[in-house]
Amino acid sequence: MPITAREVVTEALYLSGWVSRQFQTPTGQQIHDGLRLLNEELMMKAVELDLKPYFTATNFTGIIGQEKYFIENLVEIETLTFVWANVRYPIFPKTREQYFGSPRVNTVLTLPNTRFVERCYGGSNVYLYPFPDRTYVFELVGKFSFQNVGLDTDLTAQFDQYYLTYLRYATAKRVCDFLNVDLSPSSRQQLEACERKITDVSPTDFSIRKTSVFKTSPAVVNLAYMNLGNGWTP
Repeated sequence: MPITAREVVTEALYLSGWVSRQFQTPTGQQIHDGLRLLNEELMMKAVELDLKPYFTATNFTGIIGQEKYFIENLVEIETLTFVWANVRYPIFPKTREQYFGSPRVNTVLTLPNTRFVERCYGGSNVYLYPFPDRTYVFELVGKFSFQNVGLDTDLTAQFDQYYLTYLRYATAKRVCDFLNVDLSPSSRQQLEACERKITDVSPTDFSIRKTSVFKTSPAVVNLAYMNLGNGWTP
């Protein structure tokens, strides 16, 4: 059954106490303000990533010799890979200092194996090194910012029922902040319960990659390594 943004906003107005469920009908201005606050709540999920459980898979085509790629609405990358000769290759993340502050040869064209992602207006820039030597199709899994919704937008096409419940309470909290009043204790408890459960849906990945100081073979990156081995070793 479709659930529109108007229904979510109306319920949020009731939960906030701005409109009495039994005795009042929201005015056009109240609905307008509620929709704006709902869209503000959706916008904030671009930075509150632990409260955004949805991952999206997409792809983009690399250009020979090109390092930077703009991905619209991208806010976080989970994985980035590409397939060549029936083999899937991972592209490993680097910090800003590692990517931009370490020595490298800028004339090497081969299979990319490192990446750095930088948030920017409207999305993110993805940097790849070494630069692609072919038009590889890169497969990306990550989180993307939510889009604004209209009053008649069917939210069930974008969100699960549990997330719509969360949005009702979160928007009600934002309405209360707008009015400079407190959300009721029962509604606050429901909001906090929803936040805990949503965080558990896609928890933060705390896995790490350890580099041992006791190496059995050298792993020095130099000109010979890059040009003879093309950046890859068995």
